[in-house]
Amino acid sequence: MGRPAAQRRAAVLPAALPFLGAVLFCAAALPCAAVPRAARACGNTITLTVDELARRVTAAEKLLTAGNTVGAVQSLRFALAVARGTASRGGFGGYELTSDVRAQPAVRIRVRAERLFALAVVRRDGLVDRRRLRAGWVPDAVRAANFVWAEGVLGAALRDAPAAPEAIAHHAEALARLPNRANDAASALRELDRRDLMPDAWSYAVLARLSEAGRDTATRDRAAALCVTLAGEHADAVCPAPRGAAAR
Repeated sequence: MGRPAAQRRAAVLPAALPFLGAVLFCAAALPCAAVPRAARACGNTITLTVDELARRVTAAEKLLTAGNTVGAVQSLRFALAVARGTASRGGFGGYELTSDVRAQPAVRIRVRAERLFALAVVRRDGLVDRRRLRAGWVPDAVRAANFVWAEGVLGAALRDAPAAPEAIAHHAEALARLPNRANDAASALRELDRRDLMPDAWSYAVLARLSEAGRDTATRDRAAALCVTLAGEHADAVCPAPRGAAAR
């Protein structure tokens, strides 16, 4: 008679152990990079490629353009933490780049995110805690310091690309927030408008507000109308209210 089934299974297991051990060893030896996804989990770490992080920064830029400044700040907070290699200290433990954060591709993404964050500070009326990278109320002295910081960051971007309409307009947005620099901001934006180079609805929004402060109602009304046209469904979040209307 043959052996009982339990005995046969017990005899097979020792013979199979070397094979199982080899399989487990190979599985453990596979690096995370072998997984064909932009974001990969390996142990307790989630790795992102530079391209994936760049896409997240682009998504944050779209939020900022649409007037969702809080969402943009939140997204940029994550991107900056990963790009700087400080995700574990910024509440995003486990995320890191697949490449060295000091390598040029990662540095370019970090600089881009920092400049967008500076623009978000301006568009949020300075209401950002820069130390914690969070949107929210801050004292007036901190708001004033935020504007000075943002002008410095966006001024550096302008020096890198002095003829780029976007860099000119974004720097003008920051200048408009500084004491005694409103005329410089308005001059830069009027020149872009004259050359039909205004990059977005925000540029017209700032020109409209500066023109209203300067009692230039014709330019104010024209800029406000163009702002609404460019902003489309996001006009309420981006453009100044029509003259005589209650403040939004």
